[in-house]
Amino acid sequence: MTKKKVIFLSIIASILLFSLISNVQAFYVRDHLGFIIDNWDNVNGVVTNECRDRLAIVLDGESFADAGVIYYGSSDKKLLGTYIATHTRAGYVSCLEEAGQDLDKKCFCYGIGLHSVDAISHNEGGLTAKYLRNFFGSNYLGHMIVERSMENKNQIQREKNNDYAITSGKLDYYNGIFLNSLFTETGGSNKYLEMSQSISGIDMTNTAKIFRSAYIGEGFYNSVYKNKLSLPLWAYGISIGMILIGLIFLILTLVYGKTGWKWVNALFYLIIMIIGIIIIFSFITGTTWKILTFVTEVPASIGYLQVSDSDVVYYNNLGNEYTAQFLKDGILRIDDWSGLSYRDINGIWVDGSLTNAEKPFKYLTYFVLIPGFLFLTFWLMLKSFGLRLLFWRKR
Repeated sequence: MTKKKVIFLSIIASILLFSLISNVQAFYVRDHLGFIIDNWDNVNGVVTNECRDRLAIVLDGESFADAGVIYYGSSDKKLLGTYIATHTRAGYVSCLEEAGQDLDKKCFCYGIGLHSVDAISHNEGGLTAKYLRNFFGSNYLGHMIVERSMENKNQIQREKNNDYAITSGKLDYYNGIFLNSLFTETGGSNKYLEMSQSISGIDMTNTAKIFRSAYIGEGFYNSVYKNKLSLPLWAYGISIGMILIGLIFLILTLVYGKTGWKWVNALFYLIIMIIGIIIIFSFITGTTWKILTFVTEVPASIGYLQVSDSDVVYYNNLGNEYTAQFLKDGILRIDDWSGLSYRDINGIWVDGSLTNAEKPFKYLTYFVLIPGFLFLTFWLMLKSFGLRLLFWRKR
């Protein structure tokens, strides 16, 4: 492959990627919101009667429950706890206790409780746990692929069924004011974030800003908020690391490569560098969520981790039933819906169903994918520089 062809194909690939990204909508928040909106006017119960005129606050409480997802894979137990806290009974009860008689705060907590519908996806027998196990999927990227596939197919199904949340326009409306209740800059109040800090001991203001800004696509370098928005250092570390590794090895390959294989090797490192640039680009332009969405849609489009039509109907019905019941009595019937393994506040080990479901993927990764990747990289380097190992030489 000639140098001109490598450059030409890389440019074409980049153009296609960004054109596709520009037409992708946001993540699977819509399924969560849809369950609540569909049942809100039809259920007379504890939650709906107390919070009838506070639907936006309830929905933002439900959405805020996932704000800690940016620390999903954190090694810092305290930061990881920001996700666990909003996915366990302990966190929900603490929220209600902190809310006291403040009805706004209480409705916000009800929203966090409604997020427990995640159980039908994360817990044993749930949608995501089922597909991860069956497809040897990762709980990081695979998790997103499954739930995005569910949302895309469910959207089509809801439109066919003249779903109320969609036909009324309420789903689009509330999706458009995502987490506005949390910030004074968007007409809300900071009391919900203050309550969250009292419960977890961690200031979630910046985290919630990142979550909101990414979802609605306003970018991380905007003037919406009074205080500067800052991304976690690991976010820059990943992107800058990929750019530097790609650039250094690209230059070494092109300068010192001796065979035609160097163009293949150069393309490999050029792709790594481009991915790093795309990540930085997404931070600046606010397209991070759209890029992630695009990445998660590709595997399902070719059948990998694609949710079946029958499962879309089954789990959508489960979600509606679960939500209607909670709106009626406000009672949690489960203790954990995170799906993760962790040690709780009492020191008891919780064995997560999602953690268990991805074990086949981990075995495949450790014993096949990583060794295979390292071998391929090493082999390409040898071929590019015209080198041979001693035991490969002809005697």
